[in-house]
Order: sequence, then structure tokens, then C-alpha cells
Amino acid sequence: MQANAIYGIIGKQLTLQDIENHKREGFVTNQSDLTQYNGKKFTIVRSLVEGEVDLVVAPMFKVRFEDGFETDAYMDEVYQESLLAFIKEENLVRN
Repeated sequence: MQANAIYGIIGKQLTLQDIENHKREGFVTNQSDLTQYNGKKFTIVRSLVEGEVDLVVAPMFKVRFEDGFETDAYMDEVYQESLLAFIKEENLVRN
């Protein structure tokens, strides 16, 4: 897999740069331990790779908030719904 390639997409070789325009302005989650970060700006550090990803919801990403905290994030927490239309549901790895 090439550097910055996104793991968990079938039939398309995409990098973080390819989908940058779909990134949310602020983080969105319903995970109780992360709700304090809702609406906060973040940086996507990298795509998680095989062995790090929950294949039920791949792709996933490592994100860093302005306070330095890092966590793993689901695609819908960091990207707008327009990304799913761009990638297409049938191209996502699902176990």
C-alpha cells in the first residue's frame, strides 16, 4: 500500500489528499468519552492500516486535536456524507 493510502476501500486507490475536500470542519461523535471534542478542529494524521481497523466500519483514521490528544476515528466522525457518495458504499470493506 502506498504512503498515505487509505485502507479499507476496494477498487479505488485513494490517499488522504484525494478526499481532503470532504473533511469536516469540526469533529462529530456520539461516543461518550469523546463528546467534549464535538465541533473541535482536528488534523487527520493518517489512515489506520490492516490490524488497526475495525473491518465492520473501515476506513478509520488517526486524528489529533489542537490540545494534542490523539484518537482513532470513524469515517463519519471526520468526513462529510458527501465522501460516501464519492467512494460508494460497495467499495468499502465490510466484514
